[in-house]
Amino acid sequence: MTQPIWITPSGSLGVIQESLVYLNSVEATDADPLTYTVIAGVLPPGLQFLNTGEIIGVPFSVNQDTTSRFTVRAKTTVTPYRLADRTFSITITGNIGKGTADIWFFI
Repeated sequence: MTQPIWITPSGSLGVIQESLVYLNSVEATDADPLTYTVIAGVLPPGLQFLNTGEIIGVPFSVNQDTTSRFTVRAKTTVTPYRLADRTFSITITGNIGKGTADIWFFI
């Protein structure tokens, strides 16, 4: 039997602005249903990983651009279990030094 085949390329899943809603997913394919688990590393604080492969949440504020790396396992839900691992990263970027400014209106 063959292992699940990853559809989502390894590497970066993007650069995300802090405090904005994020929704993305990773995907592999197999003849049998798959479930996904983070087996190493961590997602950025504020994001959560669902066993469907979806990544959702609002990343927390950061003082500097921060990259999180994590490895996901795609595993069949029926025996004999087959699995395949892939490593991804997500970078959270903040507003520090990005030219943001307060705007005041006087009437």
